[in-house]
This record gives sequence, C-alpha cells and structure tokens, in this order.
Amino acid sequence: MKSLYVNKKNIFNLSNIGITLCTICCLTTGIIAYKNSKPKSIDLDTPIRGCDISSHQVYTNWDEMDKNYDFVIIKATSGNEVDEKFIENYNNAKKHNMDIGIYTYNVMSTVNTNNMDEFIDGTNKRLDILIDNLKDKKINYPVYLDIEFSKTPINEALPYEYANKLIDIFYDKMTNNGYKAGLYTNMNTYNYLKDNVDNLEKLELWIAGGNNYDTVTTLEKTNSDNINYSDKIKMVQSYQYVVNGGAGDSTGHLDVDYSYVDYYDVDFDSKNALISTASLGLAGLILYKKKH
Repeated sequence: MKSLYVNKKNIFNLSNIGITLCTICCLTTGIIAYKNSKPKSIDLDTPIRGCDISSHQVYTNWDEMDKNYDFVIIKATSGNEVDEKFIENYNNAKKHNMDIGIYTYNVMSTVNTNNMDEFIDGTNKRLDILIDNLKDKKINYPVYLDIEFSKTPINEALPYEYANKLIDIFYDKMTNNGYKAGLYTNMNTYNYLKDNVDNLEKLELWIAGGNNYDTVTTLEKTNSDNINYSDKIKMVQSYQYVVNGGAGDSTGHLDVDYSYVDYYDVDFDSKNALISTASLGLAGLILYKKKH
C-alpha cells in the first residue's frame, strides 16, 4: 500500500508553480488589454463638428474653441519636421478635455526618391519621428496621413506600387502602436487612390471639401446643412468648411470638420490595468512566501 504522506516541500513547490502561473496569466491579461485598447467608435446619423489646426492658425481663445467644437485634429509633423505649434495645440486641447486626432503631412514620393528602397526607408524614418512625438499623449481620434500634391500629378508622384507601399507602411505602424490609421486628402486624390490602392477602406477617411467650401465669419453659423458627400461616399467621415477669424482671436483661416463617426476612449485604463494585474500576482506570491 502506498503511503498517503505528501512532502511539504513538494506542496510548496507546487504552490509556487501555481502562483507563478497566476502571475503570468495576470500579466498576459494586462498586456492583451493594453494592446487592444484602441479608440472605439460609433456611427452617427447627425454629424458632430470639430476643427483641424496647425501652426498656420494662431489661437488665444481655447475656451471659445471648446464651446464650439466636439473634437480637434492637430498637425503633428510634416515629413521629418515637427509642427512648431504641435505641443502648444495639444496641451491646450487636452487642458479643455477635447477629443484629439492627429495628422501628418506626407512628403514622400517618386519626386524626392530614386527608387523603392529609398522611398520605403524615408517613409519609415518619417513615421518613426511621428510616433516618437505621440508617445505619452492621449489620442482617441485617428492619426491621419495627409496626401496632397499640388505640382506633380498624383499618378506620377505615387504610382500604383508606391501608393500601396505608403499606405501599407503607414497602416501597420499606426495600428501596431495602438492608433487608428486614417487618410486625409482631397476628392481628386481620393478618387485616384481608391482605384489604385488595395484595401483603402481599412483607413478612416477624411476628405477635404474642395470647391464646396463655405466661408463664414462666426462659429455659430457653421452647420452641416450643405454637406452632400455622404450620398456618394459613405466612408467619408469629415467635411471641411473654412471659417475666417471664427475662433476668438485667430489669424488666417480655420477648417471646420463634420464627422459621421464619434471616436471615444475605452473606459478602461489599460496601462494601469497592466500594472495592477502584474502587481496582483506578485503580491500573492510575496504573501504566500511570508506565510511559509
């Protein structure tokens, strides 16, 4: 007959294994939550209003901005240069608890590169600069790639292979870093890209108003009554209207955007969850050690 005696050391070792596995599970849960903590969104029947800003606009009345807009899209970079008003604009938007999105102006094309390798290398380097400048910042609206060419025809600046490579690199870098990837462009460029880029619908689309700009003088008069893109392009989420001096003390113009999608944060602090779940497992292990 086998002895029913169980060595206490074996129990202790088995318990250690159990606590360790628990800690690993807690860590894994936190990491998964952190990785999946991208901004969520909800489709709207009636659009909400926001604006986009850069160093070309100078604002001193953010209280007025906050009162009139639901979100703000801030220019972060142009190529490898950080917009000189980026940090100031971000801090002001955050101070007023505004929903924040980002855009970066693309400078990469066949015009300034000799071959595909140079194009890929330059694109990666410039997007890495963007990501470095977004660290530790709360961004719940998408990060948009601004593609516009005024001097070179789009089909020459971004032929099929280049256009697809640019979109793929941008999409992968943004999503791998927890951001929604978006595209900002005008109607002509959009029409070219949708016919030449595979799976363009994976991007959140933001289309400029082009010749349909309305010029108004006060924010209160800005409305979405004249929006007509939604009948043709269901995926377009924002429309631009020009406002001259409509945000308190401002210079230049202000682009007002209408979005049929409301992006919002998950009500869950994933970074703190990662720390908390790891701490929970570790605390259990320490407690067990003290009792034994």
